[in-house]
Amino acid sequence: MSTMTLNFDVNFHLHRNRLRFRHSRTKLQHLESCRYVNWVDHVAEQHRGAIKQFKACFGLDGQFTSSIDKWIQFAMKKGVEILELDFFLNRGVAAENLYMFPSKPLGLGKEHLYPYTPNLHSCGYDIGFKFLKVLHFRSVDVTDDVLEYFLSNYPGLERLAVHRTKSLVNVRVGGSSVALKYLVVEHCLHLKSIEICDANLVSFIYKGQEINLVLSNVPFLVEVSISADPTSIDLPFTQLSCCLPQLETLMLDICEVYYNQKRAFPISENLKHLELIVEADHRWALHHLTYFLKAFPCLQRLAVKVDFVHLLLSPLPIVKIEKYKQKTKRVKFCKDADETFY
Repeated sequence: MSTMTLNFDVNFHLHRNRLRFRHSRTKLQHLESCRYVNWVDHVAEQHRGAIKQFKACFGLDGQFTSSIDKWIQFAMKKGVEILELDFFLNRGVAAENLYMFPSKPLGLGKEHLYPYTPNLHSCGYDIGFKFLKVLHFRSVDVTDDVLEYFLSNYPGLERLAVHRTKSLVNVRVGGSSVALKYLVVEHCLHLKSIEICDANLVSFIYKGQEINLVLSNVPFLVEVSISADPTSIDLPFTQLSCCLPQLETLMLDICEVYYNQKRAFPISENLKHLELIVEADHRWALHHLTYFLKAFPCLQRLAVKVDFVHLLLSPLPIVKIEKYKQKTKRVKFCKDADETFY
């Protein structure tokens, strides 16, 4: 009743548990979701005191909007520092059925169409998110206005992650009042652009379709990961050119990128860690290494992740890599997150 960490995860971070839930029948899914919601409601009603972390992780959608809205108000009242809502998509759930983060508690005007109870002021929620440091949304629909409000009005917010949302179109990060240091944006269905200017960002991760990416005046940015469809091998030297000299870690998905033997890139001596995702059955899969080894002469760690399900049935091509004056200490080839080939 007085714990400061409320983590309602039920081990759903385990891949096998998510798969088992997603492949259950619809009625069984709904029953399990109702049991989960009742459990969280019961704990929240009896809790006393402040909380630092509130995490809800289960297969929930817009059907449970009323309950989830109350959880958010509960977290606001308790002065939460870490708020994580992970409502992974169930089998057969369309994007339009995503739970939408309410704008009313933030004072942003019109509320979404779902009924909203109880009233924010009548319940005495006067703390809000002023202590918020970490915000993580997965399969939670958020709008540009909501995201911008969090970034502009909560100077303590240092980490923001948004996964699988449909209403996010343009993400803007910047300004003296924004303290954000870590930003993750993954698989947002209708996202068109990300603009990061005059920001204190240290790490930026993006996965999804091709977008317009603008970076300028990001003096502290040292870690970048880009996995877009399609991804150009020139990306580090075009859209990331303003921060390339200071980057220490770079991760790129270069599957299906055409190999041009005459291509040459400018040299950057700060990069220490390079991670590449390549396609195993592509004849030029590993030839691209030559580009990067020439461009990053001070590289200390190289990781190559092979994106191919039947890797063992299709051996990797043998690639001759010339001896450059480098300090590379470790090279690893990864089939997936669980298997590594050295």
